Amino acid sequence: MVYELPSSGDAVGDDLRLGTVAPSLEVRCLTPLEVRRLVWEGVPLLDARSRREYQRCHLHHAIHLATPAPAHAKALTASLEPLPWEASLLRARFPDRRAPLICYSNAEGRSHQLVLRLQQLDYLHVYALAGGLNRFLAPQDA
Repeated sequence: MVYELPSSGDAVGDDLRLGTVAPSLEVRCLTPLEVRRLVWEGVPLLDARSRREYQRCHLHHAIHLATPAPAHAKALTASLEPLPWEASLLRARFPDRRAPLICYSNAEGRSHQLVLRLQQLDYLHVYALAGGLNRFLAPQDA
């Protein structure tokens, strides 16, 4: 199942236009509304979930990046070793390290790991979807 993002009828602050968000050394999370606006402007969405999760459901135009198995991911995080996303593949797929990228997973764990990995590779404008896909797809309060 593929979820389409709504059109840009939502008003978002001007500070979220491409290239105006300051780089971060920590994981910066964006709200679903901010993500919708940036995706509408052409910012790529990176899906950090497993292939099975991606095939079952993903956001329209999301780019799937395979993620480590959960047990392996915990061991890597605990030891502070580099994550298994191949640097050469990431650099080849996303050559402009100044261009913004948005990562998401079901909650926030794997997307935060991917953001940190991209920051290790000197990507300047990498963000995670706050609350992950679960929050993004949840009904919004009126």
